[in-house]
Amino acid sequence: MNRKIIISILAILLIFLGIEFLPGFNFTGSDTSEQTKKKPAQTGTTSPSTTSVPIQQSKNSAKETAPSMAAPVSQDSASYLVTSASLLGLDTAVESPHFTIYCHKADEEKAKELVTVSEKDYPALARLFPTTPRTDVLITYDVNEYVNVFTAAPPWGAEAYKDPNSGAGAFCPGCTKSLGDNTEYVYMLRPGNVSFAHELAHRYYWASYPNLRMYTDISWLNEGQAVYAQTEVAPGPGGLSSNLARINDNPLPNTFVALKQLLEKGDNASTERFYDLVGLLAYYLDGKVSGGLYSFIANLNSTGDVDKTCQNKLGLNCDQVFAAWKGVVIKTSASDSSEFLTKYKKLVAS
Repeated sequence: MNRKIIISILAILLIFLGIEFLPGFNFTGSDTSEQTKKKPAQTGTTSPSTTSVPIQQSKNSAKETAPSMAAPVSQDSASYLVTSASLLGLDTAVESPHFTIYCHKADEEKAKELVTVSEKDYPALARLFPTTPRTDVLITYDVNEYVNVFTAAPPWGAEAYKDPNSGAGAFCPGCTKSLGDNTEYVYMLRPGNVSFAHELAHRYYWASYPNLRMYTDISWLNEGQAVYAQTEVAPGPGGLSSNLARINDNPLPNTFVALKQLLEKGDNASTERFYDLVGLLAYYLDGKVSGGLYSFIANLNSTGDVDKTCQNKLGLNCDQVFAAWKGVVIKTSASDSSEFLTKYKKLVAS
């Protein structure tokens, strides 16, 4: 073979490999959504901080920007800063670039596991929300401490809190006892090496779309986007359930009010059904709205009117949107949760 031809081929290969491994270059697809749906990834790398920062100063010091999706996250929990603390009886703080985990000293290793998973989830979540403030997390392994010290009462699905082998979490602004109404902590019961992207999605939702705080009748959207975020970032607890394929075993609710009433029942079966349905509704909006789910949310944050946003983004009123969504759910049939979601998304896109 001609020498010049061989050299040209090698040059092309080297150029290709050079592009393939450029730090921060994202090969997951181009971002064509509106600005409010995803933040562009930055180039460069980010490593967990090992510089001592006083706890009280660290809460609001992190920049609200997304790191590169290609940035490495250390899996060595020792790389995170551990300091003493004093907060509601919690004496230890584990700090990372975007989180401070407060815990009892005996639970330090679990806190390190939690912060490692949190940093791993952060880049994907930061692409969904325009504002991702630094987050403080309070953890306990005792349900009595969780209820009586951290919050006034467990959030939804209270039965799960009685199981010593299950974990649970909540984001409830102003719920922390004795700390006032302006505290915004994520609470975790018996956490560890698990993702809590669902609770972080709530935290970032309120921070990114503050006008929605006043609307208590759209819990289906707040919870739905959190289920969507958890399922997309780290499928598991907080996302669509393993029983999703059985969603049509019982009649579906006919209105948004009836959908919300499922959550108000308080039992585990109704709670799980509510989260699966609002998660599917979020996926429906993500597939039907130009710019995706968070474009819908951003428009609602501007209009303050759900019907107006439905008209703006889908050309239908909300009752018509609900009926159209329900029709897609009814048409979907599968043997397991993963297959159900795949078929459902295809029907939404059709």
